[in-house]
Amino acid sequence: MKIMIKTSYFLRIIIFLSFIVPVVSVAQSSVKQRKDNLYADIVVLELNPERLFLKEKNKQHDLDSIKVYYNEIVDDYGLRKDALNKAQNIAWLYEISLLEIMLNKMNLSIVSMESALEHCDKYRNPQPYKTLKMNLGNAYRMVGKKAKSNEIILEALELPLLQEDTVNYLYYMGLVSENYEILGEFENALDYAMKLYNIHLEENNLRRASYCLIQMGRIASYLESDTTYFEYFHKANSMAEQSGERQRIGNNLSNTGLAYQSEGYYNIALKYLLEARTYSDAYQPYGKVYNLLGLSSVYFYLDSIPKSFYFAKQSLKIANEIDAYTWIYESSKRLASCYEKLENYDSSAYYLLDAIVIIKKLGYKNHLSGVYKHLSELYVLQGDYSNAVLYLDSSYRDYIKGVNDKNEDKLAEYRVESDYFIHKSEITDLILKNKLEKEKSKRLRVMIIAVVVVLLLTIYFTILIRRRLRQLRESYVSLVKKNIELDKLNLKLNECEIKPEKKTNHESNKNEEAIIKKLKELLYRDEVFTNPDLSLKLLAGELLTNTSYLSAAVNSHFHCNLPSLINKSRIDKARKMLVSSEFNHYSMEGIATEVGFKSRSSFYHAFKTVTGLSPSLYIENYKIAIES
Repeated sequence: MKIMIKTSYFLRIIIFLSFIVPVVSVAQSSVKQRKDNLYADIVVLELNPERLFLKEKNKQHDLDSIKVYYNEIVDDYGLRKDALNKAQNIAWLYEISLLEIMLNKMNLSIVSMESALEHCDKYRNPQPYKTLKMNLGNAYRMVGKKAKSNEIILEALELPLLQEDTVNYLYYMGLVSENYEILGEFENALDYAMKLYNIHLEENNLRRASYCLIQMGRIASYLESDTTYFEYFHKANSMAEQSGERQRIGNNLSNTGLAYQSEGYYNIALKYLLEARTYSDAYQPYGKVYNLLGLSSVYFYLDSIPKSFYFAKQSLKIANEIDAYTWIYESSKRLASCYEKLENYDSSAYYLLDAIVIIKKLGYKNHLSGVYKHLSELYVLQGDYSNAVLYLDSSYRDYIKGVNDKNEDKLAEYRVESDYFIHKSEITDLILKNKLEKEKSKRLRVMIIAVVVVLLLTIYFTILIRRRLRQLRESYVSLVKKNIELDKLNLKLNECEIKPEKKTNHESNKNEEAIIKKLKELLYRDEVFTNPDLSLKLLAGELLTNTSYLSAAVNSHFHCNLPSLINKSRIDKARKMLVSSEFNHYSMEGIATEVGFKSRSSFYHAFKTVTGLSPSLYIENYKIAIES
């Protein structure tokens, strides 16, 4: 039995090697052929530089073989470059740049292509110039430098050779549109996207047309206030399904998920992003990072931090492998946020510091201020106040600089000022650290004394204020009691007719008594005071006398003028209404109108004049007075 198992394993290994060995052999052979072709081209170009022609080359090679080949031709080029003519230099540097792209050395590839362009004449070598410009613009785009990418591609699009190459011309128009979108120049982005959409639709190229719809949807999300732009995404998904291309379907689903996330529909977003993940086998590395980072963001907003952390780690790993600085920056920021949620502030600060390095590589100066501010907040949470101040100052400086510095001619000035502030912050930090230990105990003592003094003052003023409030309350209750006692006294006086102590036969006195008696009836029984237009003249007419006589009689009997008497009558009625359950549904304005006042302010003024209290204080203290 054991012999049979061993034999089975042995046969499997033989079968496996029978497939693998030829593949490796073919891969190595193809790399060797590529190397032979390069050296053959270099020989031809030595005597015939006009035959220089740069073409696309096979990218499907064994990675280990490519590494060996790359190291060999880089070393060989270093030894021979001074002896090569311009055409040979261009061909060799172009091959090196292509290999660097395959090895994900994007920054080195940019350097190699720019070196090749230095040897390339736009008019003598139009085809090589076009090819290098196209590749260089795309390389800058891949590392996240969109403005530089557009500058190069827009120049390339003006080249007659590229305009004749319809496929590449449309492809690079699409790159320009994407760059404009990321740079926030939405009108330019939309213009390019719509042109491309119409062209692809005419050609029945559903794959490319569907992506144009996705891009138009993204742009519309910035320009429109509602969510009707989701129609672009749904139509694009349907079109991608018809095309049958898995990569396009997956990318469209990722874009749709992120659109829903931006509007706060996190569960719907998660559904699309997880569906998009099922197509990840068809993605290029950039598509994988896009999907992973989208999943990380959605899980973060859904408060599922471990999952958010996992996907952010995955996206950072791939982004680092392909030198995708924009995605390295975004992944680092997301990891920093995850660590902050987990209260691991040291790790959070570590990833934010990484993000700052990437921002500087990308030249995204506008982002620095926000990251510095975030770092300052993290250091506050850790109790590291010297660093908190340092990064807060840096944030403020970069924000002001970002507002005022719109001219690239000031770049040198910006760098000098930036270095100055960094060094100044470092010196300040050292000074603070030296002083900290000496002042720590002193600050603690001062703080304790200050706290004790504040507590004592707080207790003292609390007692004082409470005593004063109690006195005020007692005075308010006393005023209410006096008003209640006066009401009782007035009631008794009005129930009986008041006779003068000395009898007199003067006609004038009899008339005055009759007028006062009638006036009391009008006031206390008929409540004429509820008429807001009641006046001395009107009452004199009712009492069949003149205004002068009535005024003198009122002053003599009530020791006040008629308006004061009327206001007192009104307030007496108002006080009863305020404390009566029958009038609970009345507002202050309603009661004021009911007793004859024309405005809330005149009612409040009269009420305080008569009772010494505002209506609300009267109600509050009436209950206390009755209970006591």
